[in-house]
Amino acid sequence: MKSFDLENSPKIKSGFKVPDGYFEEFNAILTEQLAIEVEPKVISFHSRKKVWYSAIAAILLFAISVKVYQNWKVNSSPQLNQDEIENFLSYHPSITTEDLITLLNEEDILAFQKSKTIESDTIENYLLTTESLEYYLID
Repeated sequence: MKSFDLENSPKIKSGFKVPDGYFEEFNAILTEQLAIEVEPKVISFHSRKKVWYSAIAAILLFAISVKVYQNWKVNSSPQLNQDEIENFLSYHPSITTEDLITLLNEEDILAFQKSKTIESDTIENYLLTTESLEYYLID
């Protein structure tokens, strides 16, 4: 292999050439380009206000909708039907009729009496079909 010496080896010519008169005209071209005024881009503060207004409106709408949803969930709780109440009372014999009456006010009792009117024919049929009638009469 041949040794390579940077000091004595032939120099390679560069492929780049400087155009004639480039450095003399460079100052004139540069001052022309600097003299052209470029108008800076203006960012309006008003458009940023719109973003803030919409963000605040979205937060308020979210807060109000959460509150409405919570109230709706509380108010739409399932109502107990009569069978569920009867089953609860039958499985809890410690609750007496007197306990239930103390929890009702007069308006509730009157409304119950109006809605639950029993005809005399119904009472007679019940008494005739009940076998333990003597038990009730003895007490």
